Amino acid sequence: MSALEIAHQQPLADRRLYLSLWSLLSGAALAQASLQPLAGALGSTLFWAVVFGAGLAVGATQDPEASLPKQLNQGAAALGMLAFLLALPHGLARALLLLLLWLQAAQNFRLHTRRDAYFALAISFVAVLFASGHSKSGWFLVWLALYALAAVYTLVLLHAQACRARAAGIAADTRALLPPANVLALTTAVLLTAGTIYLFMPRPPAAKLGAYMDAGGHDYFDSKWEREADTESEKDAGDDENDTNRQDLSEPSGDAETDRPPARRDEQYDYSGFEEDFRIDQTSSGRTGTKSGGARGTSNDILLYVQAPQPLYLTGRVFDTFDGLHWSRRSRAERKRRLERGRLALDPAPLAPEPIKQVVEVATSIAQPSLFAASQAVDLGFPGSVVGVDRYGALRIPRGLEAGTVYQVSSRFRRVEGHLAHDSSPPKDAAAYLQLPDGQDPRIAQLAERVTAAAATPFDAALELENHLRTQYAYTLDTLASQNTTPLAEFLFETRRGHCEFFASAMAVMLRTRGIPSRLVTGFAATNLNPMTGYYEVRVLDGHAWVEAWFPDHGWVLFEPTAYYDLPRPEPSAALTARQLERYIDNLARQTELLSPETDGGWPSLAETLRLIKDAVVHGFTRLSEAAMKFAEEAGPYLAGLVILGLLIRFGWHTVATPIRDRLALRRVQAARRSDPQRFARVCYGETERWLARRGFPRDPAQTEEEYRAQVARHWEPAGDALRRLIRVFQKARYGTGPLQAREAEACFSDFMAITTLVTPAGRAKVRSN
Repeated sequence: MSALEIAHQQPLADRRLYLSLWSLLSGAALAQASLQPLAGALGSTLFWAVVFGAGLAVGATQDPEASLPKQLNQGAAALGMLAFLLALPHGLARALLLLLLWLQAAQNFRLHTRRDAYFALAISFVAVLFASGHSKSGWFLVWLALYALAAVYTLVLLHAQACRARAAGIAADTRALLPPANVLALTTAVLLTAGTIYLFMPRPPAAKLGAYMDAGGHDYFDSKWEREADTESEKDAGDDENDTNRQDLSEPSGDAETDRPPARRDEQYDYSGFEEDFRIDQTSSGRTGTKSGGARGTSNDILLYVQAPQPLYLTGRVFDTFDGLHWSRRSRAERKRRLERGRLALDPAPLAPEPIKQVVEVATSIAQPSLFAASQAVDLGFPGSVVGVDRYGALRIPRGLEAGTVYQVSSRFRRVEGHLAHDSSPPKDAAAYLQLPDGQDPRIAQLAERVTAAAATPFDAALELENHLRTQYAYTLDTLASQNTTPLAEFLFETRRGHCEFFASAMAVMLRTRGIPSRLVTGFAATNLNPMTGYYEVRVLDGHAWVEAWFPDHGWVLFEPTAYYDLPRPEPSAALTARQLERYIDNLARQTELLSPETDGGWPSLAETLRLIKDAVVHGFTRLSEAAMKFAEEAGPYLAGLVILGLLIRFGWHTVATPIRDRLALRRVQAARRSDPQRFARVCYGETERWLARRGFPRDPAQTEEEYRAQVARHWEPAGDALRRLIRVFQKARYGTGPLQAREAEACFSDFMAITTLVTPAGRAKVRSN
């Protein structure tokens, strides 16, 4: 058995290790519990703290081979297997993690050695890693810091015990070696170093390993839809626009026996832009999370969490008919599609370019039964048996999305001059997308003609209209138009302010006046990445309307005419987290100002507070990082030269310094000959170890003197006998009770000189010649 194995099987002599392990495991349980609602998180944390505490208390006070710890160990392991089986329907990963926690709880009853402590540390780290991959709150960093504090303290205690085992009592009183302030300072240094690397080191793109949906959260089954899917023909939903046998998904459907009831309406986000039709002058109230027609609230809650490699616009509803006030859909026909084991291939064509995967988790229930996904969706993973696909390519489900639902979509699109484009549902009749309201104000067509006068192509004309609306009009949540039938003309020529439905409607109509097929799309802008969690946070104010225009060479191209919103653009391949955090805080501050533009009482608004934090922390560090990078670019050759020079000095210094250190060592030994024999013997052996270490043979702290002698003798056999004699005298001087004789001290000097001569190049050459 090796020295390392023996060391790992040493019992935990310091009882503080059990307390630190309890803090460590409880911290991991707290990180896990942070994924749950508050009430469940408190209960889960308390439960695991008690379970881990009870186990470690038994492990600290009982013999691990006694009957009681063994019985408790087996009982907890059996409970772990039962918990695993019960949790399996909620996902294999979560069930395995729960099993790990229970097995660790079982092992705590017999936790006795350093090896056991290292296993507990590893299991707690796995639990924290799992929680970090699923956490969607910045508060997780607080729990991570608490865990890091417990982990550092545990590692320091384990290191202290290792030192104690190696040093034969030198570190017996670990309290003198481990003041809490030093551990706290060490933890702070670790966290600051990690934070600096996290913020200012460019990160490569994710490897996308294990990126799969293991649970959906709810079951969206509907037997009526299933029967329709089984009896429908294989025609596309848009092949027969007069098909009246296909259900309008805006109507309730499903069987009371098989379908779950939806959440209560006052718990749901409700935006009239996701209905079958809506008025453009009565949408802002619904966009803020209240019932349509209600007073506009000030909540900006998170609705969706989206995992995606880049920002996206998620389509919910597509409209093609406008009467000057209402948007509606000319065809409500759709096709029901069966899912096989929760998966559906929406487009069997070869996936080129590579589709973009989105994993969407619903944080707040949404009233309308839409599935939100970037267009064009080509593959779907959803916790249901059937979905509907309308003639516009939008996805529908039997009932509104419920909080906790998780689904996965892969979408295929390309970019045309920075604008997303896709081929979903090409218009079979372009006239349907050129329809204009009866009695439309002629000034709208005149404005469109004037703005696009210099455009060489229809696509250039669309870009001109987009730019005109973005630069000449202001965004507001308030509905400023009067209650009349021509709010669009009032927006374009009088108020010149409005919300996104006005901007999108204006551009769609002006495109149609120029002969460009267009339609209005409602959905969500998933563009605000929280770099602390890795999720795009879709909030109430991210409910949005935009325009798609059809070009034969490009397909449906997305345009963003609203000044407040920016087109989704891919993140740089190695973006700094600090820069992402700066953008995230800026976006939150903008939305806060939009909801609460005025503050009173002299107190700073939330937006101002966020910006102050950002300017004081992120902005300053970002500037420092940029200055350092600029300095590195300008002084790169000089820095490289300094590094090379430093390496030359380092290795050259070793060559020069070794003879100097040897001479100094010899002087110290000769000076010690005038002292008492005990001290002289210790000096001789200490200088011998350092002499050998300079030749590449340092003594491992876990080695005994005899093990070290055997290691040296394997390489320099002639030095083995002299080193054995020197060690014998050294041990007598250090551990013996009687004094050394002068002749024994002189023998130490002779052995020292013999060893140092034999391990030099000249000495080795002399031995080989003999």
